[in-house]
Order: sequence, then structure tokens, then C-alpha cells
Amino acid sequence: MPRVSVIVPAFEAAAYLEETIASVVSQSLDDWELTVVDDGSTDATADIAAAWARGDARVKFVRQSNRGVAAARNAGFRAADARADYLLFLDADDCLDPAALEVMAGYLDRRPDVGMAHCGYTLVDGQGRRIESGGEPWTPRWVPSGRWLRELRRDEPDTPFVSVLCLAAIVPSLALIRRSTYLLTSGWDEGFGQPFEDTDLFLHIALASRVHHVPEALVTHRRHGRQSTADLDRLGSQERKLYERWRNPAGLSETQRETLRAAWRFRERRLIPAQAIEAAGRYAREGKPLLALRFLAGGSRSWLASHVREARGRTR
Repeated sequence: MPRVSVIVPAFEAAAYLEETIASVVSQSLDDWELTVVDDGSTDATADIAAAWARGDARVKFVRQSNRGVAAARNAGFRAADARADYLLFLDADDCLDPAALEVMAGYLDRRPDVGMAHCGYTLVDGQGRRIESGGEPWTPRWVPSGRWLRELRRDEPDTPFVSVLCLAAIVPSLALIRRSTYLLTSGWDEGFGQPFEDTDLFLHIALASRVHHVPEALVTHRRHGRQSTADLDRLGSQERKLYERWRNPAGLSETQRETLRAAWRFRERRLIPAQAIEAAGRYAREGKPLLALRFLAGGSRSWLASHVREARGRTR
């Protein structure tokens, strides 16, 4: 049986899929299986996946009508071997370092209390050229520190729920998930849309189990204009949708609810004000005092609204 099930949802991915599949086939850990799910592509995606499946018994190929990335991931999970210990949902334009599965699976093997490990990454553009300074697409792992906040260091493995709620740098290609932990969730929500459907799942995982960061850069993550995160209007809409969902979700234990409340307090009373102060200082230095004041006002509103919301909750 395979130790790791790698699931690749693919839509119009012909430009990158060959390289992605090859990166799995070349793994130093050979105890894996790969399921490629073609989500109704009209390009050569299906032909590429089918050719690999004919040539390697460890590669499976599934086709479905276009239903979105969450549905493709769920279809891949259903087709995967139920005996595998770990799951990796690899995007069709990303690539694994040759040692990625060996390092990540070994890490979780040694830590049975950790339900998911997420690794470091190397950024490249659509042509595979490395993106250097200024290309960081995600936020750090923020946590409370005294009365304020700090960024977790590379050598601090625990990624707590609060960091995930504040959009820590985790995307599916970076995350090896223990199958037993994944089964504690409802899987990928096919009605949520993109992006932040991954954060939604990772929040459920972070409430159910420990999440650790492995600092080695074990994935090459591609950034290009066709990704869902490139649409800034949609990005903002989906972020609001995520936070509306996680304001007061159903089905949580009281311990989980307190974890959620503490994370909201941190975000609204520390992180947002800190980001507002940083932005205000930047605009003030640029000679834009009105913009600086707007950011300071926004940070103050977040802090005040959090206290008002908590006070109202105590009076109910």
C-alpha cells in the first residue's frame, strides 16, 4: 500500500502538468500513489495525465465535468487508496523537491500527535524563473507576544490556530495531512469557491490537531496571472466570506470556541491595529497624511468593535 496519496486537481493545466507529475515520479520516497483529476479541461491536460497513467501503475487518472478545484480534490480523495497514511493535495502548476515526501512523511512519522505539516517553498513565475525579494505572497505566522504580537521564527514548528486564522503561509501544495486527521473534517467545501477554500479546511484541521511548520523549501510554487489569487476583487470577497463563516461556526466544542474567540481577539485588537500603524507610518513618510489617518482610524475601529462585541456577548 502507498504511504502517501498525492492528489492533483487539474484544469487547463497542460502548460505545467508534465513537470508537476514528473516531480512526483522522481521522489526519493517511492512508496506513493498519484491521482490526477482532470476537471473538464479543453486543452491537453487529459492526454498528459492519461499517458503517465499508462506508463506507471502508481499514477491514476480521473476525469469529470468542470466542477471546480474543491470537487476535483474530493474526487481524487475518493479514488485514492484508503490505506495510505498521508495526503498531499498538489496544485497542477507546482512541483515537489525530490526529497519532499521523504522529509515530510518522516517528520509526521516521528510525531504522531501532529495532524498536518506544512513546509517552506521557492517562488517562481509562469516561466519558471525564481522570484527573489518582494515576491512574498503570504503573511507570516503571527502569534501573541506579551501585550502585542510577533512573527514565529523558522525554528519554532508549532503553527497554532490563531496563525491560520490570520492567513499564515499555507497552501495545499505545502501541506502533508495525516489521513486520520483529514477524516475529522468534512473535506473540501465544494460550495465555498476560490480562493481561501484551503484556509477553511486548514482551520478545521488546526482545531482538531496540531499543525507544524517544516522550514525546508520542499515545494516550488508558481505565481502567474491565471491563479484565483490574481483577481484582487474576488480575493477580497472570498476573504470576507471566510471570516463571516468563522465568526460563529456551528458544531464546535466549548474548548474550540474559546480557541476561536481568542484568535479573533488577537486579530482585531493586535494584528489589524499593528498593520494599520505600519501602513500609517509608511504613508506619513510618503507625505500622505490623510491616508495615514484613514489607516489609523481603521485600526481603532477594529479594536473598539472587538470590545463592543465581547461586551454584548457577556450581556446576553
